[in-house]
Amino acid sequence: MVPALSLWLPILLSAVAVFLASSVIHMFPAWHRSDFGTGRSLLLWFFYCLLIGLFAAYLAGRALGPGAHYLAVFRYVGATAFMCYTVGGWQASIWYKRTWSTTLKNTFDGLVYACVTAGVFGWLWPA
Repeated sequence: MVPALSLWLPILLSAVAVFLASSVIHMFPAWHRSDFGTGRSLLLWFFYCLLIGLFAAYLAGRALGPGAHYLAVFRYVGATAFMCYTVGGWQASIWYKRTWSTTLKNTFDGLVYACVTAGVFGWLWPA
């Protein structure tokens, strides 16, 4: 077992990495241009990324011990982060008539964010 607070560095660095990846995804490809305006939401998004990192750290830390193999960490953290970044958004298309194309774009983005988060945790998992 690894305490979640001892994983503060991967929590912080994964939030920064996801923030940067999401900035690239939202600025360069054209598929998100009509989805949102930019502004104060960026700070909230960063805090949201930190929170997802904390959830992922808690679950992986409870399941895995120090020195866990990179792929084991990647699986636990990646699955947790994917669910946090994407699954809750699916109901917006089911109940609130958000277009499925937007939901699918967000799901792909969430997969990228989950892989980035999992990669950072796997890299920085304590020995």
